[in-house]
Amino acid sequence: MKVRDVARIMGYVPQASLDDLASPTVFEVVMMGRMPYSSWQSNKNDQELTWKALEDVDMKRFASVPFRQLSSGQMQRVLIARALAQEARILLLDEPTSNLDIKFQREIMDVIIGLVRTKNVSACMILHDMDAAMKYCDKTVIVDGGAVTAAGDTEEVLTAENIMRTFGVKVAIDRNYGRPHIIVL
Repeated sequence: MKVRDVARIMGYVPQASLDDLASPTVFEVVMMGRMPYSSWQSNKNDQELTWKALEDVDMKRFASVPFRQLSSGQMQRVLIARALAQEARILLLDEPTSNLDIKFQREIMDVIIGLVRTKNVSACMILHDMDAAMKYCDKTVIVDGGAVTAAGDTEEVLTAENIMRTFGVKVAIDRNYGRPHIIVL
């Protein structure tokens, strides 16, 4: 496949920021997600999708701010907006909620899950927060030293036994409040 075709199918949200960029504005960073669909000049549809993505992550008011002037949490939200504007069918997300406060963690995960449920998007996330994985993920893979130690339905994989065996941490699975929660003991 050509790089442009891959970019139309797959979006990537890194854990780290775009430190190698000169100093684009927030709008310009999100507009980069539209590059697989346009020539060197954007069109009205590209701009509308960019504004919508910025609105989805509550960053519209920062559109003209240089990307490097944002907090790390704001940068993360902009990178997620870039992937949303890309309209990819597959999202690869490396710690998509890193550097975000609890409010934005929930909002970003709700946006991602909304895309999965309503727009037939597949999301593959690296998460170190097992409770978030328990809440948001249908399938889970535990990796230890580069080897898969467990894979399958999240509730079958994130067990006290698997977590103890892989991470050496004793946990309990609390099944109150409508969904399982992982509690470190």
